[in-house]
Amino acid sequence: MLIVELVSAQAFQNGERAGNHATAVWQLHNPNPINPTYLMNATLRLSDDLRMCIPNALLRNRTPYKPPTFSANLTPRHTVVDLHLDQGRDGLIQCVGKSRKIILMWPATAHNMEIMLAHSDHQMKFVRIGHLLQGGIITIVGSSVGLVMYTGTIHMTITLEAGVLVGINWVVSECHRAAARCFRYEIRACLEDDISSVLAIYADQLEASLKGWDEVRHQEVLEEWISVYPLLLTACKLPSKGVVTELGRMCHAFETFLQGHQAPHLSCCGCMPDEYGRHFQDSHMKDLYLLIQAGENASRKRRRA
Repeated sequence: MLIVELVSAQAFQNGERAGNHATAVWQLHNPNPINPTYLMNATLRLSDDLRMCIPNALLRNRTPYKPPTFSANLTPRHTVVDLHLDQGRDGLIQCVGKSRKIILMWPATAHNMEIMLAHSDHQMKFVRIGHLLQGGIITIVGSSVGLVMYTGTIHMTITLEAGVLVGINWVVSECHRAAARCFRYEIRACLEDDISSVLAIYADQLEASLKGWDEVRHQEVLEEWISVYPLLLTACKLPSKGVVTELGRMCHAFETFLQGHQAPHLSCCGCMPDEYGRHFQDSHMKDLYLLIQAGENASRKRRRA
């Protein structure tokens, strides 16, 4: 048995958090084409006789960093979920029962991401910018077909037949540039009131990508961090406890990496190999330590008050 815990889901109408869970369930059988109410990111529970997993065919060249997360969306007919990204993770989705969806997808190229960012606060983004995005494909997903969306896939969905869509999401180390591009978009667009959940996924990405030794991948991580770093400093000026935790994980991932590798073949800002670690921490981490310290001090003051 597949159990969808609706109480954990978020209710939406026209792309905004609105409506309620009861309306969404009612509309499964009584659709409202003008104002459909739908539920996103509900928690899934499986009975002992069921199992959800990532097919081995998808893992040949991509290694999950942690156990995947499972969730479900409940959407009545006429539901349109506008253009968005799934925060830098691979995903596998499939409809349940008679549910069917049209899914449109585009790669998160620099061109497409700049267009998305310029319209991040707009409703009906597809109507406004769909004709400007490049490299799109379209497909229909039902219960007999699963769909893989790799990290960095811009997408939108249109529900043809009401029902439940289940998904598996996981972080992999082999696509850091795409994940960093998604992360920069999330931070610059300010899509979340509390960014700690966004930071948590990128912290996972850093931990995964900096493990072991892969010169090409590690050079990519360091290059992307240089563009991520100033965005973090701007977005996290008054860090909450959750934000401090995730920033600490990022710093620890780099500290562990720099202590374990002399990095003779990596380059950053033209510094010499023997100066690499000191340069990176002074130029691309120091202010983050100060942010973490400020957040911890603020937390201690709140506890004393």
